[in-house]
Amino acid sequence: MVGGRLYLVRHGQTAFNKDGKMAGVTDLDLNDHGRLQARRMADYLADAPIDTALVSPLSRARETARIVLEGRSLSDALRIEPGLIEMNFGEWEGLSFADIYKRNPELMNVWINDPEKFAFPGGEEFTGFYKRVVDCYETIIEPEMLGGKNVLAVTHGGVVLCISIYLLGLPLTQFFKLRVDNGRVTAFDVHPSYGRRCVALNAGPRLPKQVPIPVEKR
Repeated sequence: MVGGRLYLVRHGQTAFNKDGKMAGVTDLDLNDHGRLQARRMADYLADAPIDTALVSPLSRARETARIVLEGRSLSDALRIEPGLIEMNFGEWEGLSFADIYKRNPELMNVWINDPEKFAFPGGEEFTGFYKRVVDCYETIIEPEMLGGKNVLAVTHGGVVLCISIYLLGLPLTQFFKLRVDNGRVTAFDVHPSYGRRCVALNAGPRLPKQVPIPVEKR
């Protein structure tokens, strides 16, 4: 019986990421540092066998994927997967966590502490986003892995977190207990016999800096 490995790579840095702003479905290119992060991830995964490559439709993910796959035959077979697109933050797109918290701390704390009851103003319901991502994993990604293929999925922070908590069997309330930085990889092995195992979490060539989130603790 065979299984496969899933490499979940978050795209490199954009101008919004640098300024601490929420991008969501806003289409942005990588900045120079983001391209450097993608090149470092290409080196980090140079010896990783990859059979299938999937990517979010957004430019920052597609550019990251092209850099990571440069020199591989898969670079011409990159599959765009709409289910891997980031959550729609609605009216919050382009705002920073700090700005949102100043404007509406109660709503921000619902998102952080009780996401199952949360919907982004003018955007997606959090549970709808989670279901969309899990459906993509179950119907597209895992069948490839159970067929013995190693899958690269270049996507966004929210998507990586959703798949991670799903595979780890964690409730949605643990969404913010994990961390996913730009240009880093989280990896899982899936096997018909022993199931799902996390083999890397927010991994990469350098340890990320500490970034506080301005929310109330419960």
